[in-house]
Amino acid sequence: MIIGLFFISLGALIHYGKLYNLIAGYNTMPTSEKKKVDIEGVAKLFWYVMLVMGLAFMSLKSVILTLDIAEYKEVLFWGILIIGLGFLIWQSNTNRYKV
Repeated sequence: MIIGLFFISLGALIHYGKLYNLIAGYNTMPTSEKKKVDIEGVAKLFWYVMLVMGLAFMSLKSVILTLDIAEYKEVLFWGILIIGLGFLIWQSNTNRYKV
């Protein structure tokens, strides 16, 4: 539950609070490179991915208890994390977010 709230809060801070420097790599880019990135689009993507991951983490306990699959909780946790972050990295590096 706490991890889910953390992910949702992080996504909201980056998108709505415009804390773009929390995005890895963006804070170290030169200003000339920052102008080539649609940072608002990346922040929106970040928000959506963090929201979905946060909701997935928050519902994980219910799913585990309902399906009686407690022995798979670590696999489910790491699966959500790897798939979510992998999708975020893959999408944010496409030409869609280049200006």
